[in-house]
Amino acid sequence: MRGYSKLVTSHRHADPKDWINAINAGGGVFIEDFLADAALSDISKTIKARAGEHLSGSSDLSSFWQDFHGDRTTRFTGFGRDTEYFFDLLEDPSFGTVADALLETSGTGYWLNTCQAMIIGPGEPAQILHRDGDNWANVQSALWPNSPELTVSMMIALDHVWPALGSTRIV
Repeated sequence: MRGYSKLVTSHRHADPKDWINAINAGGGVFIEDFLADAALSDISKTIKARAGEHLSGSSDLSSFWQDFHGDRTTRFTGFGRDTEYFFDLLEDPSFGTVADALLETSGTGYWLNTCQAMIIGPGEPAQILHRDGDNWANVQSALWPNSPELTVSMMIALDHVWPALGSTRIV
């Protein structure tokens, strides 16, 4: 089981092993300049252009998923067809080093599960606390608290965020 400490802030050219150590110690790491300004700008422009094509709320009829997704949050995927920077992220050797290390006990291979934009609207309640690995509850629950890492999540803040805007909480 991981220990808990204050989250570390790092930079793009740090040794990925430092990021891995920070994740193992505190559950995450902030990397302030992981993407170049041009990449951030293009990704942001792409998301804003696509956002108008999607409705807020969940398409799932389950009340759990409707609450979890939020009725004021717009979510969508499919960036590979819209921006080359998506593939730059997939092929980034530093991110690969982190994923390899964190997922080594999960099996012999892994794949990208989703690349999702989330635009949280004003007044959206906070999501319930959850682990992204809960998407594989049959493994997570059966082996808890000794289940292997099942997922690595990277969140990219395209705007300044703070708790009042519904920013992600790490517990």
